[in-house]
Amino acid sequence: MATKPEFNIQSWFDHYLKLSNVDKSKINPVQLSEMKKAFVAGISSFHVDLIAESKLPEDEIVMWPSIIDEQLRNFWNAEVEGYNEKNK
Repeated sequence: MATKPEFNIQSWFDHYLKLSNVDKSKINPVQLSEMKKAFVAGISSFHVDLIAESKLPEDEIVMWPSIIDEQLRNFWNAEVEGYNEKNK
């Protein structure tokens, strides 16, 4: 019998910060806390919408991680560019 992979939200959040080029030691603790809450809310919505209620074929579901990864990178790159532009 295959073992179920361990779900670890902190590892996922840390990975998300790394992919987003966010150094959590340089972020205000309140902002970091709010980012984590938003991240967890997003994971929850993703789970409900895609996994629990999805009618997509399995071969389409497995493509989602790369699509989401690209969108996350694009979002954070745009946010960083906007921040840098405002704070020149």
